Amino acid sequence: MGSSRHSISYQEGHIERIHHVNGPDQWTYRWWETSKHGNRIHRRKIIGTVEIYPTIGAAKRAVESFRSEINAAATKTVRMTVGEAWGHFQANELRDPNVDRSPTTVRSYLDYFKSRILPNWKDVALDDVKSVAVEKWLRGLALAPASKAKIRNHMSALFSHCIRNELYGKLNPIASVRQSAVRQHDPDILSLTRYVPSSTTFSNRRFRLWLPLLLPLHFVGAKCAASNGPTLTFMPAGSIFSVVTSRRIRRK
Repeated sequence: MGSSRHSISYQEGHIERIHHVNGPDQWTYRWWETSKHGNRIHRRKIIGTVEIYPTIGAAKRAVESFRSEINAAATKTVRMTVGEAWGHFQANELRDPNVDRSPTTVRSYLDYFKSRILPNWKDVALDDVKSVAVEKWLRGLALAPASKAKIRNHMSALFSHCIRNELYGKLNPIASVRQSAVRQHDPDILSLTRYVPSSTTFSNRRFRLWLPLLLPLHFVGAKCAASNGPTLTFMPAGSIFSVVTSRRIRRK
């Protein structure tokens, strides 16, 4: 065998002494880097021979300045954006069966990131996402509090994913974002009597005139955003049919 190896751990990398049969031993420094796409890359650099650096202390001192260069370069080049983190999240966690997200939850992530989060944050580096800025942005959205809370939770899950996968080395900035999911107004229930005057005598003939106007509202189930007005919760369409049926029974 031409060489053998002896490794010594050294902070964010390790120094390795490689023994050569036909020459002096060499000191080698090995470390890992994370690319902007989240991939781990193994790097190696020969420090010098034991003739130049006879002790491990001398090899460490030689590596010290080189490590500073590595960290400075990493700070400049590895700045993952929210859009890139979202791509990594989709590929590795969103549909992970071990996480057990329902199809509805997956669809919620896809919809909110596409329509709300990415248009504003896609090209922003993770390091530049600040709690106060996110909180201010959420307040400016014309959405119900529950929808804003979902957006906040989805962004928090994205940062937690990046932290677990060593793509982001700070605390989760979304954890301190304040956003309540409580309704701003109590729902305004629209019952059948709100559509038809209470003094109206409900005959089958009159129902046939009213139903074309009433049913579309029930089937659509439209809601007004809480920020723009009271939430409109419509009485189930089945209650109309029950009234119609009861009228038909009485006529028999």
